[in-house]
Parts: sequence; structure tokens; C-alpha cells
Amino acid sequence: MKWYQVTKIDSNTGKEINYGVNSEDDMRLITRGYIKDELLPNMYNRAGSKWFFMVTEIIEDF
Repeated sequence: MKWYQVTKIDSNTGKEINYGVNSEDDMRLITRGYIKDELLPNMYNRAGSKWFFMVTEIIEDF
């Protein structure tokens, strides 16, 4: 199972909301509706939204 650090960022103010460490399923629920950026693979954004997510894979269990 993969684990991810998820942070939501306001593009206008820079305010960050730390969602902590989440499983892959939870990360997909948190970022639902947001699309992974082609140039910045850790960034998920959505057209018209002031928010974006930074998602970093931190560990994979075997």
C-alpha cells in the first residue's frame, strides 16, 4: 500500500491546510475532481479553483 502526504494550498494567499499522511484510497477521495498536472506531477489542480493540492508519496508497504 502506498502512503501520501497531502497539502491543500490557497493560490491567492498561500495558506496551507495539512491533510497529513493518507492511504492511496484516501488521497484519491481528498483530491477528487482535481487533475494531476502534467508538468508538476506532485500537483493536482482544477480549472476555476483557487485551491490546489501538493501530493507526495512518502512510503510504500510491501
